[in-house]
Amino acid sequence: MKQSFSAVKWFMLVLVCVGISSNALADTAKVIRIKGAARYSATANDQWVTLREGDILKAGAVIQTASESIVDLLVSADSVAPSPVVRRFSPSTTTDAAQNTIRLRENTVLALDKLSSEQTGADVVTDYQLDLRAGHILGNVKKLSAASRYEVKLPNGVAGVRGTLFDLGASGSLTVYFGSVTITYYDANNLRHTTTVNAGNVLDLKTSNQTPIPAGNRPDSVQAGNSIAAVLYTREDGTQVTISPVMGKN
Repeated sequence: MKQSFSAVKWFMLVLVCVGISSNALADTAKVIRIKGAARYSATANDQWVTLREGDILKAGAVIQTASESIVDLLVSADSVAPSPVVRRFSPSTTTDAAQNTIRLRENTVLALDKLSSEQTGADVVTDYQLDLRAGHILGNVKKLSAASRYEVKLPNGVAGVRGTLFDLGASGSLTVYFGSVTITYYDANNLRHTTTVNAGNVLDLKTSNQTPIPAGNRPDSVQAGNSIAAVLYTREDGTQVTISPVMGKN
């Protein structure tokens, strides 16, 4: 009986230690820039609220941009204890090339379905699942570990992103500037396709045609392979905030 009790105590101690050593984090999307107007709902059933620079959104939030508006998000790990869905942080937060950023273009609706990461030994395993319901997003995704997942759901498919600069439209267009994106989708004839779009190409999901990016839509710095000219922040003081490969301006 004594040995059995000791075994139980040892087993419980192991469980406690495992729980303490867990490095699973609930990641967040921080609003680092707004141009124009945007709103969000904390969950699908909540009311819309005006979005402001400095807001921090958790998984479950839905963001909508107005006409002639953009919103830039920094998605990163959040080790702070649980709190309300939206908190405030100083707009002076800095970012660098090792972080994930997303730009919502005008008239875009994006849901943050899942944002999580976990430290597993030497690697960080991330699981980001977004739902692009309308409009366009421009994403800059850092190199992911083999076990990580970064997916963007579309009305007619889902895109898997890995270490990529890409532009994705809910209406059926995918442009890849760096890296590659593997996408599964249904075309205009309701036929299912799975294809990989590599750097320098555009995919029309309606026709399944893949063509080179028009030269006029690629700034010289992007053509030269300089990712600093994409969705990359240095500071929130206006210095190298972003350059859109498609719009060609900050």
